[in-house]
Formats: sequence, C-alpha cells, structure tokens
Amino acid sequence: MFGSRDPGRPARPRAASLSPGPFVRQREKSDTREILGFIVRFGSIWTLLLLLIAFVPRLSEWAVAGTVVSLRLILSIVGMGGAFSGDSIVLGSVAFTIANDCTPLAATVGLWAAMLAFRASARWKLFGLVAGAAALWVYNLVRILALLPMMARRWSLFPVIHLYLWQTLTLAAVGAIFVTWHRWRPATGEPT
Repeated sequence: MFGSRDPGRPARPRAASLSPGPFVRQREKSDTREILGFIVRFGSIWTLLLLLIAFVPRLSEWAVAGTVVSLRLILSIVGMGGAFSGDSIVLGSVAFTIANDCTPLAATVGLWAAMLAFRASARWKLFGLVAGAAALWVYNLVRILALLPMMARRWSLFPVIHLYLWQTLTLAAVGAIFVTWHRWRPATGEPT
C-alpha cells in the first residue's frame, strides 16, 4: 500500500540534494576569487619585470655576458677551448652569437612573476626565486651545449630545433620548476 511500510524492510534513504550547500558555494567563490587574483597579480608582475628588462638594457647585457662566461668555463673544463670575443663564440667550424633570447632572462622573469604572484611566505618565495633562477641558468647552458652538435652537423634542422623544440621545452621547464616549488612549500596551516 501507499504510505505503509513493511516492518521487515529498512527505510530507503532519502536522495541527497543535488544543489550545493552555502558552504560549498562560498568556497567556490573564494577559489574563483583566488584564481583571478593570481592571474591579475601574475600579469601585472610579469609586465613590470618585462618593462624593467626593456628599460634597463644593462640586465640583458649582463645575462649575455654571464652566459658567455659560463660557456667558456664549461668548455674549458671539458677541454674544448674556443675563441671568445664579446658575445661571439667560435668552436672549430661552428660560430655563433649569444643574443638576448639565448639567455634564461625571459624564462626567469616568467617564473619569478608566477612565484611572486602566488601566496606563500616571503622566505619560501626568496628560496624559489634563487633556486629557480639557478635551475633555469643551468638548463639554458645545457640547451646551448646540446645545440652545438646540431649546428655543426645538421644546420638545416637548427632553426626548427632551436625555435620550436627548445622554446617548448623551456616553457615546460618553467612550469615544472613552479609546480615543484609549489608542492614542496612548507605547510602553513591553511587549507590549499
């Protein structure tokens, strides 16, 4: 019968409400606000750092000079001395120039903007800025050294490998460093 219940059967549980409760809606608004805040902070900081590089050319000059000095050191350690003049390097039959885009400056600026925009302690941000810049510096040197055989043997592939493959890998490296930094950050007691 309608409305009667068999005493031997347990009552059916009521269907849960499909609409989120006020706490869930509040949390979603808070998450959205936090994500939008990060995007605005990231864009603002990135723009300011790029403007700093544009208006202070000494930063780019320092990055080029530092890259050349680092390459000279590495090549001398492995016994592959070359001719170095300013931003130009000659190794056997391979000659190339280190330009602004051959430095880790732009990648570091993107990483720093993300780290500075993300909510974390000042100490953890400082650690991330220093460690991230060092990691990108080493990555960039490996990138240039990996391109040398390509320049010597398969020059026709060099532009494609240099501009597309390594740019993509650089972006992936920046993302991986940021995610690693985020995952390793010390607990603050706040829910993430």
